[in-house]
Amino acid sequence: MREKRKASNELRRKWTRLKAKKPSEEEIKRVHREYKDAKKNLTNEIRESKRKKWRQLCEDLENDVWGKAYQILTKRLGLGRRQDPSEEETRKQVDKLFPRRPKIEWRKEKEEEEIRQFDTKEIEYALTRMKLKKAPGPDNIPTEVMVKREKSAVDALRRVKKITEDIKMKAVKNWDFCAMVLLDVENPFNSVPWENIIKTIEKKGISRYLVRIVKAYLTNRKIIIIQGEFREMNCRVPQGSVLGPILWNFFYDEVLKIRQVEGVSLIAYADDLAVIVRAGDQRSLEEKTKFAVKEVVDKIEFMGLSVARRKTEMVVIAGRRKIREMSVRLGKFDFSSSR
Repeated sequence: MREKRKASNELRRKWTRLKAKKPSEEEIKRVHREYKDAKKNLTNEIRESKRKKWRQLCEDLENDVWGKAYQILTKRLGLGRRQDPSEEETRKQVDKLFPRRPKIEWRKEKEEEEIRQFDTKEIEYALTRMKLKKAPGPDNIPTEVMVKREKSAVDALRRVKKITEDIKMKAVKNWDFCAMVLLDVENPFNSVPWENIIKTIEKKGISRYLVRIVKAYLTNRKIIIIQGEFREMNCRVPQGSVLGPILWNFFYDEVLKIRQVEGVSLIAYADDLAVIVRAGDQRSLEEKTKFAVKEVVDKIEFMGLSVARRKTEMVVIAGRRKIREMSVRLGKFDFSSSR
């Protein structure tokens, strides 16, 4: 690249000086063409060098997230040099993110149950549960051929929107008011008790063979705190795993199955939970909201989790002109509506 840059600069100076001497037009065009070619070669060389450096930077990032790429980014953002936390700070963060629970000793069972073979219908059902845009199998048939689209956060928002639109369009009689309470569960995925997961899947009628597999999957899990120091885990659903979301859905589905009074709906996506309450007047709305939220919070705490009550929010989404402010008291905790 250095030689090409030198050649380009020399031809540019030659072309500039040549114009001052007023030579023939043919000679000016010839030198100018040589300069353009040299400049083009230099540009291509620079572009290819940038591509190589970018690929190398991406590879380095894959191997070391705190390497050259991280240093370049922090320097550009003016964040300075990264400082590793002390061992004491690391332990405090681990205590905060990964709560301690008593060690679990699974009850040993006799492996007398015969492993049942699956049939075609079960395979088809499994395909409907697969996510789209995943790599196909050896037959090169993508999942989209046989599956329906999964439910997502967009579907949850659409349900909320439909409820409010029905009220505004008077599709539901005597329901002019609607409030939504957004509950925040503290550190949910890292706090799920394993014994409650097992109780839930047993309650679903899952075969004992699969229950034993899940128990084995959750056994002897550890996290590295610092070099040479580990902590045994007795709770949480492993994030980033294939089975983690399935175990969470089994577990959290118990909350969604709480029987509610008419006009109350529970809508959830992952760990986000919305309690939507509809009523004909403000007093009924406040009473129904208090009862519904208490039922949900009690169930969540009974299952071994806790609600971050300071982060809980309430919004009046229908009847806001008639309700200036709405307040609900739940034990020692009060929360008011935001507009």
